[in-house]
Amino acid sequence: MKLKLLLLITFLAPVGVFAQNDDWDWSDFDLDLGWNHKNPYMSLSYGMSDNSYFGLQGKLAKTGFIEGKLGYSHTTTNLWGPGFEKEAGLFFGRYAYNLGTTTDGNEIQTTAWKFGMEGSSGIAWTAGDVKIIPYHSRGWQWAYITTETQNTTAQAKEIMDQFNESVRFGNRFEGGLKFRVKESLEIGAGYQRSIIFPKHMFWYWAGSSIIEEIGQGLIDGFISHVTKASPGAAPVVYFLLKNALSYGAYELRKDKMNWPFETAPPFFSDSYKVTLTYIF
Repeated sequence: MKLKLLLLITFLAPVGVFAQNDDWDWSDFDLDLGWNHKNPYMSLSYGMSDNSYFGLQGKLAKTGFIEGKLGYSHTTTNLWGPGFEKEAGLFFGRYAYNLGTTTDGNEIQTTAWKFGMEGSSGIAWTAGDVKIIPYHSRGWQWAYITTETQNTTAQAKEIMDQFNESVRFGNRFEGGLKFRVKESLEIGAGYQRSIIFPKHMFWYWAGSSIIEEIGQGLIDGFISHVTKASPGAAPVVYFLLKNALSYGAYELRKDKMNWPFETAPPFFSDSYKVTLTYIF
């Protein structure tokens, strides 16, 4: 596995170089753990998820979730325009069908413990002591899922048994808006898409990730020119382009977890969340 991760980094590194601009360095990569960042933070999120699996005969129950995160944040500098507000860290959360939600008993019920790493970035508007940050984030996650399939079809049970009582790998992205007050208290609301793979096929996953990463790198290069030409428009352009690309990529992965390769569908979640963050 270490060799595989090293090879993936080797593949992705040229993308960052190709998209290099005045802001770029390796520590700015979205999935960077950010241990060199200056300001530690801790956050707590609460939200609801609509879950699905392409072609499943039956309906998955909604899940509520509580998630905590520890990490670091910093602000990059840019001679040509506004800098980036970066956050990166580790998260751990509980997702359950009975956590602030109800079910009629005919839906497939799931619970999960999720943990992983995630990085976010955005360009801020500043108004006095308040920063308004439209952001985009991406992350890797691992999930231990349990499922209840007593009242479902044999097909649904066979599918969900792929996830039941096992640790599975996946990806996620999020877009939203943060309000930061006096560089210490941050309130945010976001929309998140998450996929969990029934099995991890490394090279298919790497190929799919590289395709998206190339697109994200091209956007980064374009944004560097936007910040020079129209700094006031840069936050919303960055937010729209980065999240639109991720949304489209995940839409394509609904029935092929490693699109464009012919692979199985993932466990798919659309979530809405609110987050409270304290930056030290």
